[in-house]
Amino acid sequence: MRTVAVGIGFVNQPNRIVPQHTTAVAYGGGVGVYLGMLAGLLVVRSDATLLLPAGLAAVLGLVDDKVGLRPSTKLVGQAAVAAVLVAVLPVPEIVGAPGVDMLGMGLVAVVLMNAANLTDVCDGLVGGLGALAVGAMALTTRSIPLGVGAAALVGFLAFNRPPASIFLGDAGSHLVGLLLAAGTSLLMVQRGALGGGTIALLCAGVFIFELVFLIVIRTRKGRRFWAGSPDHFSLRLQAGPFSRWQTVLIAWSVGGLGAAAALVAAHSRAWVGVTTLAVSVIGALAAARVLMRWEVP
Repeated sequence: MRTVAVGIGFVNQPNRIVPQHTTAVAYGGGVGVYLGMLAGLLVVRSDATLLLPAGLAAVLGLVDDKVGLRPSTKLVGQAAVAAVLVAVLPVPEIVGAPGVDMLGMGLVAVVLMNAANLTDVCDGLVGGLGALAVGAMALTTRSIPLGVGAAALVGFLAFNRPPASIFLGDAGSHLVGLLLAAGTSLLMVQRGALGGGTIALLCAGVFIFELVFLIVIRTRKGRRFWAGSPDHFSLRLQAGPFSRWQTVLIAWSVGGLGAAAALVAAHSRAWVGVTTLAVSVIGALAAARVLMRWEVP
C-alpha cells in the first residue's frame, strides 16, 4: 500500500497542527491493515462476518482521506457503517428493548470510530493503542477475527512507528474504531451490559479520554468541538517535556495498563472492574489537569 500510495501521489501533505509532520507521507495504511486481516482470516479459516462492516469503515475513511468529507457527511457514513455492524453481530441487551438496544450499540460504534479518528495525530499512536485494546478484547471474548485484527495492527507498526513511512489515515482509524465497537458488542453480549461495558471502557480508555478531553477543551475555548485544533493530548505532551517516541511510549503504557486491568477484571468479581474503572477516571482527571499546562502554538 505504501508503494501504491507513493506511486499515485496519494500522500498526506505536511499539517501545521502536527509539528513533527514536515514531509509528505503515504496514505493507505488502513487498507493494508484490512488486507492483513483478510489474509489472516483466510489462513485460519475463521468466521469472516466482521470483514463486511470493517471494510465499509475502511472505505468511508479512504474516501475522507481522498476528498475530505464534511463532518455531517462523515457522520451519516459512520451511522451507516454502524448499522451494518449492528446487523451482522448479536446485539447486547442494554435496556431490554430491541430497537433501543440496537440504536444504543450503533451510537457506541459511531463514538468509538470518532474517538479513534481524533486520537490519530502521532506516528504509531493509534496502531499501538488499537493493538492493545483490540487484543485484550479478543483474549476476553475468544474472538479470532478480533485477534487477527490486533495482529494486523502489530504488523503495521513496523511501518508506522516514528518516524512513520505510511499513515493509518481515516481509513485505518475508522477501522480501529469499528474493531473496538465489535469487541464492545461481544463483551456486552457475553458478560452483560455492566460487566462487558466496564471491560470495554478499560480497554478503550485512552481513546475515550482523547474524545472527552478535546470536547471539553475546545468548548471552553469557544470552538466547535468537531473543528480541528492542536489540543490533542499527544501534541500537548510534545509541547511539554516529551519527545515523539516518549509520547507514544507513555500512551502505549497507559493503554497497556488499561488492557491488563480489563483482563484482570474479566476474571474477577464485578466490583473489581467497577472499582478499577473509577480509579482510572480519577487518574484521567489528574492527567487532564497536567496536560492543560502545555498549550500547543
